[in-house]
Amino acid sequence: MVAAKNLSFRPNFTTGACQKAPRMKFSPLFVAATLALLSGVAAPASAEEKPSPSDLLAVENALEQSELRQKDLNARRSGLLKEEEELSAELVAVAQRLRDGEQEVAAAAERIKSLEAEKAKLSLDLAARQDVLSEVLAGLQRLEQNPPPALVVNPHDVLGALRSAMLFGTLAPELRQAAGELQKKLANLASTEAQLRDEMTTRDNALAGLAAARNEMTRLAEEKRALATALNIDLEAEKKKSLALAGKAKTLRELLDRIAEQAAREAEERAKLEAERLAEEQRRKALAAIPRTDFADLKGQLTYPAGGKITKGFGEDTGFGQPLDGIVIATAPSATVTSPATGLVEFAGPFRSYGEMVIINPGRDYLILLAGLGRLNVAPGQPVKAGEPVATMGEKAVAMALAKDLTLATTPMLYVEFRKNGEPVDPTTWWAAAQPQAKPTIENQEAMR
Repeated sequence: MVAAKNLSFRPNFTTGACQKAPRMKFSPLFVAATLALLSGVAAPASAEEKPSPSDLLAVENALEQSELRQKDLNARRSGLLKEEEELSAELVAVAQRLRDGEQEVAAAAERIKSLEAEKAKLSLDLAARQDVLSEVLAGLQRLEQNPPPALVVNPHDVLGALRSAMLFGTLAPELRQAAGELQKKLANLASTEAQLRDEMTTRDNALAGLAAARNEMTRLAEEKRALATALNIDLEAEKKKSLALAGKAKTLRELLDRIAEQAAREAEERAKLEAERLAEEQRRKALAAIPRTDFADLKGQLTYPAGGKITKGFGEDTGFGQPLDGIVIATAPSATVTSPATGLVEFAGPFRSYGEMVIINPGRDYLILLAGLGRLNVAPGQPVKAGEPVATMGEKAVAMALAKDLTLATTPMLYVEFRKNGEPVDPTTWWAAAQPQAKPTIENQEAMR
């Protein structure tokens, strides 16, 4: 169609309109393997191994449970940390009480030491007076054994009795006083020692109780710290589990989405193939329903598709070093374009730089191509009769790369091409008139000369 042969419009017209490239069909196993390679996971060996929405739901439920467990572990850890702080404060108070008790015990020990020193002093004092006391005690013993005679019984021993009485009267008060003081001091010392012993026992018991309480609270604090550590480990494990579940859920979701997209594409492809099959079936039915004669027998009977002047004939030089494969008719703006023969519309739409184009199948492996159109009145698969309008021209020429001298044309240009088995044929012998007639405007006359 274009000026150069290698640039010409050369669709395969043997079976009808512009043929599409052969459609590749893939097996479900091939599609699954391709999906697996794209997603970075192993291809499922069978349909049963493909993930299902229930698998994704199970993973998402497990992920939700993991997140709830993380919240519970965080709450328990916060409570343990608060309790640990309270225990630490209590341990500080216990330690202060222990220090106070230790100070009291130390003070008691000092008092015992002082009393022991006083006891030693008293003992020395008593030892220093031991001789005098011994004599007094001996005299008292003698007096007790040999009391002085009574004057009534022995009036001659008055002097001895008087002497004994005087001595006993002089020493007795001293002895009584010294003995009383010693007894008092010994009693005080014994009382103090007993009191200190009781105090030491009480303090020792208190210290033992405080130490036991401290050990117990230390044990509890260590247990709670160990539990907090275990909770931290559980929490970290739960976080890792949650991350793994989230990744698995994302992978499953993406894989299911890809499978769904692939299924949708396959369904769309099947629907498209079915639509094409139905369209082809309708096309064949339409072709079969069209009453026609052999297109080769219509030579000299066809009417030009539009009025105007042929500006380029079949085989003329395009200016690109190649002959033209059809004819070019300069038409009036908005001219009506009709079908030259009865047939089936194989193609209707824009094509490359040729503007709107219509391809009609008149049968017997022939095709009629009309290009450079402005607006179309038909659709693919529609049967048309000879002389039926299929399009209208535009207001000006379409920039078709057919020939150099047509690129500057100001009037609309209709390109007509006949083909048999995909090869262009000269349409000259098919027309009933030697040349289409038209009444060009003054503006178009220059381009049509």
